[in-house]
Amino acid sequence: MTARVVAVLLAAAVLGGCVVGKNFDYTGGHIALLPGRSDTPAAVAVLDQRSYIVSRDKHENFVGLSRDGYGIPFNVTTRSGAPMAADMATAMARALEANGQPAAAIVVPVTGGTEGAKSALMSTGAERLMLLTLKEWKTDTMTRTGLWFDVTLDVFDARGELLASRHISGKEVAGGSIVSAEKDAQRLFGEKIGELLDNRDVASALK
Repeated sequence: MTARVVAVLLAAAVLGGCVVGKNFDYTGGHIALLPGRSDTPAAVAVLDQRSYIVSRDKHENFVGLSRDGYGIPFNVTTRSGAPMAADMATAMARALEANGQPAAAIVVPVTGGTEGAKSALMSTGAERLMLLTLKEWKTDTMTRTGLWFDVTLDVFDARGELLASRHISGKEVAGGSIVSAEKDAQRLFGEKIGELLDNRDVASALK
């Protein structure tokens, strides 16, 4: 084997090693909220309805993709190993708590759908029930990190009556690099969830 071939193989191994086993921590993402909005106890759930999760093509801890120098994609998963939806719910509840609103995160199964998630939220006895439904949420990193998202936030009262709903979707690319991929993903998460929670109708419904 020539020195040139060895060098190429080593370079490929290094490039591949930069992405294999990548994981992100969404529970560590900072969600900045407008202060002093509500002290009404709330329960929070995130329902993962991404098509590749529902079909079981991907595991529930799938966050997105990270590509090596050749563009070959590798799965990125949650650092906790828990479903991404569970980590997101934890982060949302922590943000509400930090803002003075008692909140608890619960885990809801993919298979239960919206009605199953609502029933689980109602069983908590909380006065406000918050359900974030993910139709899409996926990062893709090569030189920079992009986020594809399609999410709906619904707020219900204790009886399951809809009080407010807000939907956002699109694609956004962070300005960082592959080195800052996790921080970029956390920042985008904080911005998008903060946008939903700070929506005037949503904030009013949580009171």
